[in-house]
Amino acid sequence: LRAFPGHSILLALGRVIERIRQLDVQAAPIGKIMSGLEIILRKAQDWEQHASKHVVLGKPLQEVSSLVASWRKLELQSWSRILESRENKRALRALRYWPRLYCLIHNVESSEHDNL
Repeated sequence: LRAFPGHSILLALGRVIERIRQLDVQAAPIGKIMSGLEIILRKAQDWEQHASKHVVLGKPLQEVSSLVASWRKLELQSWSRILESRENKRALRALRYWPRLYCLIHNVESSEHDNL
């Protein structure tokens, strides 16, 4: 920032970095942190496209990119387990209504319903 005062990409990058640094990483939602890191990555890549070779971000940018990629890969791998868990919860909730639904379908009297 000192070498390029007032540069809009670097100023925006600095603001996003500061916001992420202020987050409590133990309590903040991972999605919020991921969004911030992806913004940093996009802005840094934008900087790299326009900056000369002696002021590129290089390795730190690569590390952020690798972190974002690994977290997104983990997220994609988790989706099947998340969906399966949701399906199991919905199935358990549906089981609570099965006796009542059975009675409605088969016109079972309420006294018989209590025996189910």
